[in-house]
Amino acid sequence: MREHNAKVQEKVQHFKCFIHNMRNLHKHLRSACIKQPKGMDRLLYCKKLATAIRTRVRLELTRLRKLLRGDELYLARAREAVTNVLECFSGSHDSCKHKSVVCTAHLKGHSTRYLPYGKNVVLSAADKQKLQKVLDKYCGVQQLRDTVQLHNTNRCENMHSRLFSYAPKSMVWKRSFTALCYSATLGASVGRGLSLLQLAGRCGINIEASDPMYRYAMFTQNIARYHSDRKQKHEYKTSRYLSHRKRANRAVLSQSLYKAPSKVSKEHDYGINLGN
Repeated sequence: MREHNAKVQEKVQHFKCFIHNMRNLHKHLRSACIKQPKGMDRLLYCKKLATAIRTRVRLELTRLRKLLRGDELYLARAREAVTNVLECFSGSHDSCKHKSVVCTAHLKGHSTRYLPYGKNVVLSAADKQKLQKVLDKYCGVQQLRDTVQLHNTNRCENMHSRLFSYAPKSMVWKRSFTALCYSATLGASVGRGLSLLQLAGRCGINIEASDPMYRYAMFTQNIARYHSDRKQKHEYKTSRYLSHRKRANRAVLSQSLYKAPSKVSKEHDYGINLGN
């Protein structure tokens, strides 16, 4: 990019990855040393609070980007929405009407189940200052300007993942490295089966539709297309979400009174007596 910019004398605007910025926000929110309410697990509380804040910020920014065309107007509204998140989570919705496009406190079916333990967050002044400091660091004016188009590097990372699985970095100086890179790029573009047939044609191998190699190539192509379509279905995404949620709550459920065998259930037998 620098060489192209110096050659054509044009200003190339560089945007940062929106997804990576949200990941860094979530990581630092989890590590913020805040106090949990009495009777709650601190690690679980911080984890769920960080997830709720990241989800809220992501929804605010993506919806504002769809509603607003101008960058300057988007940046102003986005900054107001980010600074209003902690107040909304604390139960104060006075500014949500003008600053938020996600809050549903004005509706009858409003629920706080997305918050830790399904309750409004009670934060002290010190804890709120720590969380707001993290939000200002990753969702400040400059950070919002760097991610104003909400671009991400998913396609680039997918290509690199496929490329270096076919052609590891240890083979950079090998003669077959260029061919492996071409094969990986072609496989990502047209599919594994069709890329195999095209490479065979380039090498001078004539493959007919009745040959076993052609049938195997089309079989792998159809299998890959089937899995790609299956992963786009709502049922698959729901099952992945439920399995992820089950793994996230595994630490809490391990000592549940209603799970036998459990150390707590052995100490308190009345915890699993559901007959009465």
